[in-house]
Amino acid sequence: MQFSDFPVCTNDTYFLVIVPNHRIVIAYTMTMNNHAFSSSQATFELVPCEDGTTLVFTEQAAFFEKSDGPKLREEGWRQLFDQLARIVGRTDSL
Repeated sequence: MQFSDFPVCTNDTYFLVIVPNHRIVIAYTMTMNNHAFSSSQATFELVPCEDGTTLVFTEQAAFFEKSDGPKLREEGWRQLFDQLARIVGRTDSL
């Protein structure tokens, strides 16, 4: 991925566990200019509730030298989940 004023970033993700309709576990490392700056393990859990399904996201991350840090990572995930909410909240067909 290339951001406007930043060098090329990569995200190498591995899917460790997939339990359909229940859980996904991933591990990923992010690099910039071939320098690893973070590594994470995360879970996406689907929990049935009265109104449908709740998505519970949990991430454990290690941030190395020249990392973006947890605040920017949280912002990035929040933007992705906001986009997902807009898509799945649609009543028309995609």
